[in-house]
Amino acid sequence: NYALIEKQLRGRRGHFMNPALLRSQFADLEEPQPDENALTIVLGRTPQELVKEIKTKLHLAM
Repeated sequence: NYALIEKQLRGRRGHFMNPALLRSQFADLEEPQPDENALTIVLGRTPQELVKEIKTKLHLAM
């Protein structure tokens, strides 16, 4: 979600990535292919919720 990531990036202070570079990053982004070992998550939730989903998808003990 471009808008969500842009909002979060603009809210960071002292971060190395200029928000103006985000558009080119999204332009180069490639969707994972079915034969690739990729983990995808839905953004826009708390860090704790994201960690829980990642651990679940990786089958890690909680």
